[in-house]
Amino acid sequence: MLHVFPRGAQWWAQVPGVGRKSLDVPLEGVTKDEAYRLAAQKFGSGDLDPKAAAAARETSLAELARLYTAENRHRWSQRQSENVAYRLGSFVAHVGVARIDQVTAATLSTYVEARRRAWAEEHKGARLTDAAVNRTIQIVRAMARWAVKREPPLCDPGALHAWKNLSEIARNRDPLIPSPAEWMTVVRELEREPSPRPNARAVARTRANARGLACFVALAVQTGLRFDELRHLRAVDVGADVVRVQAYDGWTPKDREERDVPVPASVAELAREMILWRDQAVGLNSKRLVLGDHWVLDRVAEAWARAELPGDPPGMHDCRRTFATEMSRTPGVSIRDVQRLLGHADLKTTERYLGRYRTDAARPALDLGFAAMLNRPSATVLPMRSPG
Repeated sequence: MLHVFPRGAQWWAQVPGVGRKSLDVPLEGVTKDEAYRLAAQKFGSGDLDPKAAAAARETSLAELARLYTAENRHRWSQRQSENVAYRLGSFVAHVGVARIDQVTAATLSTYVEARRRAWAEEHKGARLTDAAVNRTIQIVRAMARWAVKREPPLCDPGALHAWKNLSEIARNRDPLIPSPAEWMTVVRELEREPSPRPNARAVARTRANARGLACFVALAVQTGLRFDELRHLRAVDVGADVVRVQAYDGWTPKDREERDVPVPASVAELAREMILWRDQAVGLNSKRLVLGDHWVLDRVAEAWARAELPGDPPGMHDCRRTFATEMSRTPGVSIRDVQRLLGHADLKTTERYLGRYRTDAARPALDLGFAAMLNRPSATVLPMRSPG
């Protein structure tokens, strides 16, 4: 592995199979990440090892992923860096081959099918969507194309370089989503979650966590905040009549978009209660409760079933859909206002969030008042002149 370290007033590199080599770069004004990026470039060009350029074309997938993230991390946010590292790590671990030249179209097809089977086993038969697979394909393809264009190239064009997205099914532009009344029923059921154990401590903890989760889901519907934004919400972000999405300590909201969401004072109080519970919650095993996707979704599904509501149970992202749809129906609120409240960079994304409720009329009719105006008793009709 290639390492960098300070020595004297300069950065040095520990080169595999060669030893220590000076990078001829001063310590002052150069970070370790920048020094490592320079070392990787020098190693790839053969400046640190004459055999490096030839060996680079035999780089393993793991090494390619490491170089790609190391040399491009400075361009990404922390969230994007974590996403790239996670997806590349998962791909390298499950693709079934070690070197770039071993990757073929058949290898990639086998990888996709294997991931689908693993997902179905892990999620009780649920299907891994093509959109989810495409997010990995896009990152892997970008890495391969970067490696081909890099000077010197780390690999030749191949199956990774030309890996195409799977054909996604067009999204329903008018999806059926839970109404505010249905969400309210779910929240009530969440608060009434029965304890799996009869002892007093289990009953008390179940009641506390049920109340906290009910507040969490209610806030998601009421504010339209993302799941991750609610998990990172702080008491300082909650004002008397506003909930703020603000970056702090290395955490940033999606698309780095900070925003304020106006709320009633009662909802602000509910947010403070949720934060207090979230930061102190303890599970039945006496360990700190981790507010994860599966833990929340399982309980929402159980509450949906207990309430005997129709259709499939919703996901947490449906909370944002209900918020967006309800806001769009509010007089005086434009689609641009909804976009701003949701923190979307693209208006088209906001438009896809709008849906319909089961209680909506099947054939809504718009009345702009013309009939009422023309049918007033005082309205007169002028006789038509006969021809000639």
